[in-house]
Amino acid sequence: MDKLKSIGCPQLRRDELLNFATIMSILKNTHEKDEIAVIDALKQQAKAAGISLRDMQSLIKKVRTELSKQSAPVISAPATTALPEEFQTSAFNPCGYEISESGIYTYIGEHIIQVCPHPIFPVEILRNIDSGNEKIRIAFLRKGVWKSDIVVDRIDISSGARIIKLANYGIMVNDENARYLIKYLCDIEVNNEQLIKPINATSHLGYTKYGFVPYADNVVYDLSDGDNKRRFDLYRECGSYDVWREMQIKCCDHVIPRIVIAAGYASLLLEKFGLNPFGVHLWGDTGKGKSVAIMASASIYGYPSITDGIVYTGNATSNGLEPRLSFVRNCCFYLDELSLLSPKQIDNMIMLTMQGQGKMRMARTGNARESYYWNCVMVTNAEMPVTNDFAKGGVFNRIIQLCPDKTVFGDMDLPEIAETFKKNYGFGAKRFIEVLETPTCLEILADLRKKYYSEIIPFTEDKQANAASLLLVAYELANTYIYHDAAPLTPEDIIPFVHSRNEISQIMRVYDKFIDWVQANYKFFDESDIGYGQQKYGQLTIRDGDEYVDIFPHRLDEFMRDIVQNMPTSQFLAGLRDRELLKTSPGKLQFTARINNKVQRIYAIRLTCNTSKVLQKGVTEQLKFENLIPIDDEDLPF
Repeated sequence: MDKLKSIGCPQLRRDELLNFATIMSILKNTHEKDEIAVIDALKQQAKAAGISLRDMQSLIKKVRTELSKQSAPVISAPATTALPEEFQTSAFNPCGYEISESGIYTYIGEHIIQVCPHPIFPVEILRNIDSGNEKIRIAFLRKGVWKSDIVVDRIDISSGARIIKLANYGIMVNDENARYLIKYLCDIEVNNEQLIKPINATSHLGYTKYGFVPYADNVVYDLSDGDNKRRFDLYRECGSYDVWREMQIKCCDHVIPRIVIAAGYASLLLEKFGLNPFGVHLWGDTGKGKSVAIMASASIYGYPSITDGIVYTGNATSNGLEPRLSFVRNCCFYLDELSLLSPKQIDNMIMLTMQGQGKMRMARTGNARESYYWNCVMVTNAEMPVTNDFAKGGVFNRIIQLCPDKTVFGDMDLPEIAETFKKNYGFGAKRFIEVLETPTCLEILADLRKKYYSEIIPFTEDKQANAASLLLVAYELANTYIYHDAAPLTPEDIIPFVHSRNEISQIMRVYDKFIDWVQANYKFFDESDIGYGQQKYGQLTIRDGDEYVDIFPHRLDEFMRDIVQNMPTSQFLAGLRDRELLKTSPGKLQFTARINNKVQRIYAIRLTCNTSKVLQKGVTEQLKFENLIPIDDEDLPF
């Protein structure tokens, strides 16, 4: 006993021999020349207490390593990591763990367990304001550098099978220490509830109950998706407001840029007015400045680069679009170059986007997965229109198409515009939101929208009028409070680009195509010699002063199948009947008439004033067949 005291090693109890802090205190106060003797004495005490020599040697090794590090310059976490000061010190030990820059250790019985070979802490709880689910932000030290931008779901640090994926971030976790690391992270959080408090988080931009993200001060982004995290950081102000505003005003000297810029602001009004999403599409030959116009509008929100900014590529599937649309939520959604998609893909994409909600899907558990949803304006461009003669009426109704007959920006320098907005951006949306929050603003805007709606509705249908009136209101508000002296946007500027009722109606577009087809196959509807083995398609006739095309059912079916393709014959005929363009028998879409002195079932499609002139010659020639009058079904010989 006296010998132990003489070399500076007191007699220790079994629990003291296994205590990291106790052994460190003894060795720290031991002179260098006595260190070997003290260590030998400690081993003898451990052997007498029934402690494994291997565990004792391991503990002494860790203590000596820590002492050597303490004598060297200490590496601390940089202030920019926002790591709490309590976690930056090697003395932080609230749960019975030994935490230092050499790692984290704990004791289980007589054994020393390495939890992790480097410091790691849960530093923040991110509670999603929409779903209520929580995520954990983790900070850890590797190679002298603190990293604190790792955000994972709670379940990822609660299961041994899932915590392994933290290795992808550089955290030293494996099958051996996974369960110890899980318990350690839980213990740290439980013992520091006052320090690690939940904060509001969201996975999307736009309106929330706490304000508009990213401008709300008390809401952060949960950093869950890597690509969205990168883009989230691009929705900010950069450069000079005056330079940005001056270039915006110059761009607004031209009609199409005015409309596209108005679309950027209009997206922020959809939610306020309870309107559905709509789109604005630029199309025309390359080199006219379509992409630059999108950049001008995107600069309202953030970095507008086509390659690495907030503008997405048009080469995307619905599965790829849905999470991106959900991410922007209420901000304008920009897609550059849709030419890589087929007309059918474009139709489906537009209908998906304008529905405001993604596809319903089932989770592995059998329950419904949470659906994506959004309410925004989509701005796109391509070298072609996104509609065609046989596109669904909903596609025409939900999008305003702009086709410039010359360069979009006149004689302005396109590279200069693009470079200006790449260096100066993000000033419009934040100011626009601030104006919207002022008292009575929405009431004034609602009255203004009604005025514009009444001026536009005579030229189109409801959805198009809603979209156009919202563009006008958004631009007027932005011009009043942000630009001040930019060129005005008027109904006369927009009306040429909205679709008329006949353009929107798929039935009428197919009807016009049908008339063209009849004219192209005129000889199959008159008495001309059409050649051996060929059959007539029908006839041209007059009934009650109206001109009709009588066509055999199987011929109309061929037209719908081979040319129209995406519309059933019955849908086309029902649409014509609703517009009084089809003569029918009671309760049927067909009609009976005598052709070539035989009673036939046909479809009798009336010609309108606009189309009858094309077939006037043929109808006149058919007037000699005045005896071709319809008969009742009971006169049919079959």
